Amino acid sequence: MEILTLEIAEAMLPLAGRVAEDLKYFSAKVRTLRSERIFFEKKKREFTWRERRRQHEVTDELYFMELSLENILNELKAIGIEPLVAELGLIGFPTMVNNRRAYFSWKPGEPCVCYWNFADELNRRPVPPTWYQDAQVEDQKKLGA
Repeated sequence: MEILTLEIAEAMLPLAGRVAEDLKYFSAKVRTLRSERIFFEKKKREFTWRERRRQHEVTDELYFMELSLENILNELKAIGIEPLVAELGLIGFPTMVNNRRAYFSWKPGEPCVCYWNFADELNRRPVPPTWYQDAQVEDQKKLGA
């Protein structure tokens, strides 16, 4: 797991945000189609022609949606980001807090990477203002100011 700073997470947000939006959309679509498929499987013997046709459409659409969702998950992993709650579009930028694996987390609609959580829990906490200040001090040191 590559460790990302808050500054890097913020810089990655334009790309990661678009992928997270897709993650949220396709996860919801897959969930809906799976529910519909279960409905049809339970009612299989009582089908009308229209319902039989819809069952086939659902099966085909679900296949392509699951494939798209898998591609999105692979894309996130390729850029070093973890999906935390797919249905919310919640993604995590790996980091360390107090020598524990953690994530800076973001979901669609949030203005910035303003939260973090430990890797083994989903209790999101606000990023302390000092973490932003620490990042600015590091930037100034790098620039020789």
